Amino acid sequence: MNTTDFYPHKLWAIANACERSAPKLAIKEIRDKIQQDQTQQINRIEWLWLIAHDKDWQLQRKSEEHLSEIEIQELAIDVWAIAFNLYNQASGNDDYWLLKELSHRLLSQQGQKLAKPLLESWHKLSSDRCLNESKLIFKILRIIYDSSTEDAELKLLKLTYQHQLLPSQFWAKTDPIFPRLDCLKKYFYQLPNLFTKIDKEISGSTQFFIKVLKDINNVVGDDEQAQVVDLCLIQWQVEFFDDKPRLLQWFIQEYHKTSKGSLLSSAAIAKLNQLVGVISYQVFDSIIKSVTTKIRLEWYEKNQLEARKEFWKNYTDSFIDIRVLLPYQSSILFTNSITSKVSILEEDSNEESEVCIFELKNGMLIAEIFRGEGSDLRIFDKQYKNFLFNEPSLSIQKIRALGGKRHDHKFLWQYYCEKLLRTQYQIFPNEKILLFHGLPDDYALYSRHTGLPVPAPKKIQQRKKKLSNWIRTIDDLERQARLKYPNL
Repeated sequence: MNTTDFYPHKLWAIANACERSAPKLAIKEIRDKIQQDQTQQINRIEWLWLIAHDKDWQLQRKSEEHLSEIEIQELAIDVWAIAFNLYNQASGNDDYWLLKELSHRLLSQQGQKLAKPLLESWHKLSSDRCLNESKLIFKILRIIYDSSTEDAELKLLKLTYQHQLLPSQFWAKTDPIFPRLDCLKKYFYQLPNLFTKIDKEISGSTQFFIKVLKDINNVVGDDEQAQVVDLCLIQWQVEFFDDKPRLLQWFIQEYHKTSKGSLLSSAAIAKLNQLVGVISYQVFDSIIKSVTTKIRLEWYEKNQLEARKEFWKNYTDSFIDIRVLLPYQSSILFTNSITSKVSILEEDSNEESEVCIFELKNGMLIAEIFRGEGSDLRIFDKQYKNFLFNEPSLSIQKIRALGGKRHDHKFLWQYYCEKLLRTQYQIFPNEKILLFHGLPDDYALYSRHTGLPVPAPKKIQQRKKKLSNWIRTIDDLERQARLKYPNL
């Protein structure tokens, strides 16, 4: 791994200048000082000599008062332990120098020397010899030394998650010892890829990842956070967010139609818009599930709602936003389904139905009235966006009084509704749709040019008969609405 030169340069220059002279303390004397807990009497030049001059260790083996191999190994381990525990007691960067020097020499690929006994004893050092904060540095050094760069990045990320270390905390602990190592430099930009690997392994990883993203912004600013978010959006499949609603909500809150959103690439913005459509559809889906499970409906009413849910599944890429309006009684039943996108309908008629309003990419608005005799779908121009999404006392009658292009939910409605959306409003299903959701296979084959298969003439006649009663009902409901709200 690449490193920059570590200090203390001046001390090392002095030590090299004295290479032909023996240091004040011989290795055996240094060992004695360590055993007598008198390490403060060992100066830095002597420490540096001990670290780098392998030949002095070799000469020690041949001297009359030589140390045994076991004693040499124990001394080397003691040197490592002292370095870690000096780090633990450090009050400033200058106190890290011994561990920093040892670590640099251990990791260096530039040929800087580390005495052989210190190199060989490194693996024999136990984390039990390291106290408190130095245990973490010990683990980090072991990961970096033992692993390839890619493995080190993943293991370091796991370590930060296990210790709940935010990037700012991680850098504060590592930079004094390992400044600018490759695997640490790339830490931020490997997060999206690494997170997918640990997501299933570490409990609470998603919530901590949100904290990490926030911390990146605090440490290095909006641009770097946006780069990480950009990578997440581009690299992750839409399905990856299925069990991560909080993370998806955070992305939307921070980057969808916000000033920070301009920092994202066009590809990331497109993916975020797609995800907004997915989450909007999920709200729609959850409301239909609540209606069909918590309200007593006839079987055909349930089938009709399920058919609508399946129909709009084909258009999730077009969704930009959603507003859900519930009658008061439904809002009580659907407590667990209530989100910030849900409002209470004003009750100004005998109609009781849930309503979903979609905003689509091309600016068109769709209002779906779920149930009752007046169940229908209405298409509005974007000029009505503010009213339909922000009117605090919106009601079904106000929606009808507003007009819009209406469409039924009667027999064969999917064929005619798809055709209307495609030919008059340029609203198309998702690009990858080849079989239309919610239809039998014989009727589901889809073409973006010709739409769905044309129904048989006999079926078209059946539809006309069923449609006539609906038209009369809707005409009557619209007249009532316009009388009540003539100025809409």
